[in-house]
This record gives sequence, C-alpha cells and structure tokens, in this order.
Amino acid sequence: MRVPAWHWPPAGWDWIEVRFDDRLRTVMTQPVGDAHDRTVRWRQLVDLLSRPHDAIDPALLDAALTMVRTGMRSISRPIRAATARSIAGRAAEPRLIAIFARDKLEVAAPLLAAAPLDQEGWELVMAAASDEVAAFVRTIRGEAAPPAAARRRSSRSPRSSSRRAASTR
Repeated sequence: MRVPAWHWPPAGWDWIEVRFDDRLRTVMTQPVGDAHDRTVRWRQLVDLLSRPHDAIDPALLDAALTMVRTGMRSISRPIRAATARSIAGRAAEPRLIAIFARDKLEVAAPLLAAAPLDQEGWELVMAAASDEVAAFVRTIRGEAAPPAAARRRSSRSPRSSSRRAASTR
C-alpha cells in the first residue's frame, strides 16, 4: 500500500518562527539540595551565559550573573578551571569573563587567552581582574605594565591601608 506524499506546510502558508527560550530561568529556579546540585546548577548557568543571548531580559541576565559570581565561592577550584576551559573561545559576555578574571590565574587563563572581546569588554575585565590575572592579560594583549606610581597608588587603597594598620598593632 502506498501512502500519499504530504507536503507540509501547505502551499501559501507563511510560517513565523517563534521561539521562547526559558532555559536560563529554568536552571536558575532548579532546587538545590546539596553541593552536587549547586555545582551542576552553577556549571549550567555558566554554560548558558557563554552562549549568544541577545534576546534575554536584562534583569534575568543580571540575576544569572549574580548567581554565578556568588555561587563561585562554593565551587572547587578544579571545577571552576574545567568550566572556564569548557567555555574558552565561546564566551563573549564581558561580565561573565570578568567574574572569572577575579579568580586565580590557573582558573581564568584559558578563558582569557581565547576571549573574543572588544576594547570596552577588556576594560571591564581588567577593572575586575586580580593582580596576577591583570598581568597575564597585559602580556597576552601586548600591553605595557602600568607605571610604578599607579601600582603604588592602587596598593594604598583603603582596604590595604587598613590591613597594614591592623598588622602594626
């Protein structure tokens, strides 16, 4: 028996592609029962944020980035490093890369070495970067180190001067 060939959609039908992507919201609302669940959710958030996301609600994006930043504290260094390696070359969200730039160089280096950022993105990353990460970024970008006077000024921040004062007591 032969089945007639159907042509779908019928001629004359115009299709509008509608896509509602709620993956980010779904991951953000997953229940977290233990450290494993917390790690899985954190890695999923990082993965989703590393993908193109032009149509994401800015408030949702900000909340997801906050969850990644605050959740990072409870994620072991090897997991953070593996996650950074897994998104290297793909992550183009400067705020996500800046979160990793606050971490140890061994965690952030693969991600930073492959980051497809413009000048504004690099400025955001450098503003958040730890000293060792900032030195690494300057090296891979071929930039000169900041003048010694600028380094001395940054070492005299209120936070570091309060540490010196406390250590002399």
